Amino acid sequence: MNEKERIVSRFFDQTTWLFDLVSDDRETGSALCPYWEVCDRFQTYLAYRGEKDSSVRNFLVRGGYDPEEIDFFFQRYEASQGTEEYVNLPQGSAFEKILSYFLKDTLELFQNVLNNDPDDPHYSPITTVHRIEDYISCNPACEANSPRELLYAFGRTEKEVNSFYEQYREEFVIRVAASGRHPQEPTQTFGKLAVYQVEGRFVVVLPTDQRDVSQSAGAEFDSARHCIWTKNLDIAEESKILFPSHPGSKRSDFIKPFYQFDFGKQISVSAYLSSDAYLYCVVFENGMWADTKKFDLLL
Repeated sequence: MNEKERIVSRFFDQTTWLFDLVSDDRETGSALCPYWEVCDRFQTYLAYRGEKDSSVRNFLVRGGYDPEEIDFFFQRYEASQGTEEYVNLPQGSAFEKILSYFLKDTLELFQNVLNNDPDDPHYSPITTVHRIEDYISCNPACEANSPRELLYAFGRTEKEVNSFYEQYREEFVIRVAASGRHPQEPTQTFGKLAVYQVEGRFVVVLPTDQRDVSQSAGAEFDSARHCIWTKNLDIAEESKILFPSHPGSKRSDFIKPFYQFDFGKQISVSAYLSSDAYLYCVVFENGMWADTKKFDLLL
């Protein structure tokens, strides 16, 4: 399924979900279903399929919906004519309107991600990013080049976007072994430490306990090697990592590493992450400094 097919499929799924709110409205007397929008969405879908002369009522009947719910839907639909909902329907060709609704649904999903229960999240930031990427790819009029740019263009604040990407990183760690475009395979690995690229930025992930995402650690660097985010991981100053690195230095002379690898009783390696995205591995033999290795994480 290509980007355009995914957009149309997700647009239709959201439209049928909105129509299903009619049953709740009948039971409670509320107005959860946006009646004019739903009718317009169905009309747009039929036009996109080349069935613009087919009525929404017949389409719903063919779809096997309850006749009483269909009648109730059109009663509410006619009663809401002239309202703000009626006036603010998108314009353009069938696919242009589908894009407009798809973007509206995606921005609502973005807001739902921000409101996620941190202990029991129900909305996926990775899905949200994929939707925005599809929108950008299929809308030649869109000037944004990345999800971040699009979110800013539609009035989302830096604080909101940063909060959203914090959840993105959380889900990224959970789905570190998943296939698909995100998360990508590591560009480098150093034992348990892996380096990924997300939107041109580099994310260093150390899943210390894959069953408990709250115990994972990570850092993010931009292409200029600036550290812009960390979690459960202290960035070390290079001078404190390298010195005192001479014969006679003890492991206790060094600052605490973010990870310690033990190889039997004699050899251990302390791992440090510097603010300019280098990994330093300090080797100790019998608790005494033996060597320091430096690796570039952003190669």
